[in-house]
Amino acid sequence: MHHQPILRRVLAGATLVGSLVAAAVIASPVSIASAAPADARSFAVASTPDAGDLVRSVAVDDSADRTYFTIDRGSGTPGAIGWLTTSTGVVSEQIIELAGEEPANVAVNETAHELYVLHYRSGELTVIDTTTSTVEKVIEGVPAFASGLEVNPDSNDVYVLADGVTTVDIPTGAVGPEVAISGQAFPLLKDGLYDSRTKLLWIAEGRGGVVTAYNTLTQTWLSDVAIPVTAFVYDGTALGGRPSTLALDEQLGTLYVAVAPRLQDAWTNTKLISIDTATALHIGSPIELGNTTREIAVDSSTHEVYAANGFSNTLSIVDPVSWTVTQTVDFSALGITTGTGTANADVWALGVSEANNRVLVSHPYGTSRISVIDRFGSVGTPTVREVAPGQDQPAPEAPENAVWEGPARAELSEAPATAVETADNSFAWSFSKYSTAWTTTLFGGVTSDDEHVMTFTDGVGWADPVSGRAQIAWSDGFSFQPYPGLAPDVRMTFGNPVLSVEADGSGTVTFDVSWSVASDLVSDGFSRVEVVTLPAGDRTTAGEVVSFVRSPDYAGREYIDSNGIVRGSSFPAQYLEYLDESIRAWFYSSGSSLDPTKVPNAVAVSYRVADAEAPVPPVPGDGGATPPVTGTPGGGAPVPGTDGTASAGPVASDLAALAATGIGVESPLAAGLLLLAVGTLAVLRRRVPRARQ
Repeated sequence: MHHQPILRRVLAGATLVGSLVAAAVIASPVSIASAAPADARSFAVASTPDAGDLVRSVAVDDSADRTYFTIDRGSGTPGAIGWLTTSTGVVSEQIIELAGEEPANVAVNETAHELYVLHYRSGELTVIDTTTSTVEKVIEGVPAFASGLEVNPDSNDVYVLADGVTTVDIPTGAVGPEVAISGQAFPLLKDGLYDSRTKLLWIAEGRGGVVTAYNTLTQTWLSDVAIPVTAFVYDGTALGGRPSTLALDEQLGTLYVAVAPRLQDAWTNTKLISIDTATALHIGSPIELGNTTREIAVDSSTHEVYAANGFSNTLSIVDPVSWTVTQTVDFSALGITTGTGTANADVWALGVSEANNRVLVSHPYGTSRISVIDRFGSVGTPTVREVAPGQDQPAPEAPENAVWEGPARAELSEAPATAVETADNSFAWSFSKYSTAWTTTLFGGVTSDDEHVMTFTDGVGWADPVSGRAQIAWSDGFSFQPYPGLAPDVRMTFGNPVLSVEADGSGTVTFDVSWSVASDLVSDGFSRVEVVTLPAGDRTTAGEVVSFVRSPDYAGREYIDSNGIVRGSSFPAQYLEYLDESIRAWFYSSGSSLDPTKVPNAVAVSYRVADAEAPVPPVPGDGGATPPVTGTPGGGAPVPGTDGTASAGPVASDLAALAATGIGVESPLAAGLLLLAVGTLAVLRRRVPRARQ
């Protein structure tokens, strides 16, 4: 984590320092929990090594097995960056000396292999190459006395929070204008967090008592987003306090807000509230943490929430099953810190290493140290919480499809002379798990189910029994809005898919695609773009019906973004290059914890070869043979135009369900390449008209 300290160096004076006793390194683990079953959750401090001067910001880099920390030697003396090996807890003797003073915030971009250091008074941002541990450059002109630093790994931008938000383009070093975020005369931006799913920077505005948002795509403040915190009423009483620090669980779509008490509030311990990022509604009830929570963090693998409590000298762990603090690490009880309260406050920075099952907490005063805490046992499935009462619920989606107003259905390419017409053509796809959180609008005859599988039917097409090629085109479409209530202009529209299949079963799916990011940043109408490529594989025949379920290409297909960074897996480059740069990261691996959900789901295709008087046995293709499909999986209705018997094969709804059976997993239905024997050609009566040139 990398939030700007609230208390400056004045608290590190003689009174505070004299009250602290520097704890020796704890060489062996100290159990926090009493005797418990082996699978019960527990925590133990493995070690607390010395770590330089005034460590109040840390950044965990799991890709390098390092935890970086700031070394602040005071005004007038250049600072430094140190690190410890996270898996061993050993602090490196090597440090990275900085030209600037007072390094207050540090943040890591694991994808770009860079570390960013914000200097408190000078308005400088130091960029460090983590592969060589050397300073790449120093960017000047960022706001001084900033309150936060946040990284966008999708665009390689960095956001500096002061009175407003300043966007820094790291590759070029360009510093954008400071964008006002609050209508307050003296805004108090306490913290900000980048949300890769919504492309928003969530901001805790303390003086206004709200959480607001900055649109990173358009670099504008969403002034109509003002989620109440201080004034929000729980059980008939306004919460009070002011938002102080944030954490985000992108997989659960939950923003956590630590709410600190004001002088007029009757309570003392920080409260934790939860907000659904898709609806901006409060969920659940407030959770009491410790006194003066400095930072909060989320483990995306377990969904636990951690809170470093400065005046309590504790670490609180919120269990996602009960949504209560079920574990507390008391550093004073362990002899690492001394007492509680203002004079004894010695807990600040917080980091979570998911790769090493460790939590790291800094003790900045006296001789700075970092406690390395091991986690043991399992965590249950998060409990789904209800929306807090007293909030307007979002309006339900319109049940009727909108009219498709995009281009007309695409023309087929010229069919070979030996091709035959296809009928009952069905194409089903749920895009990716990532997109299931987006609002979908259907156009024309497209249908969708509870798993967000969109199905196109009644296309036109041809299949060539000689070459094994096929092509089918459908009408109508759908659109995605990642966060319609917060940024309604961000939209992607897809229509008129065309499937082209080669002899070996490989193929492509193209769409007419348009996009908009803002009212003045839109695509030039629709363009036909290759959105899916399919590897070679088998097709199954059951009577006249040909079908397959196939996972699109993605893993290992490299894409080089505009900053020259190689992304390891991606949708087709043609599709990415067509989209505006700001929204491309939804479709490649960007280093986010949500990368596994970006993998495209399998597509399901079914069509009937018209006028075939006898079933054609499947011929194995590159994927190997699989028994032909029989029956109608899932009990769906038979394919229109068939007699409804077991030989009819899967229907569109069944294929849609199969398309949603996980990411990147081939279906057992994908078997048997369709090649009709020469003798069968004589019984095929109807031919496909030649396409217009």
